[in-house]
Amino acid sequence: MKLRQRLRFRLAQALTPRPPEHDRPFAALLRIESDPAHRALSFPELDAMIRDREADRQVVQVAIEAATEQLRSQVSPDHGEGAT
Repeated sequence: MKLRQRLRFRLAQALTPRPPEHDRPFAALLRIESDPAHRALSFPELDAMIRDREADRQVVQVAIEAATEQLRSQVSPDHGEGAT
């Protein structure tokens, strides 16, 4: 009898609709929004990550501009010296 009850319970549990599990970033965002203590700890970290990302983006932008100028100088040696 106990075996049947366990099997019924497992079957009922398997057939019960469940809310979809959130992916990790979304779940973390929900926690930041809902838990004041976690929010207080997370905002400085998020701000630092945003600043780091912006600094990385600027470094990449400067590297791309330098590479562009180098390619332009190889394609057109007169570039930047004033074409006549």
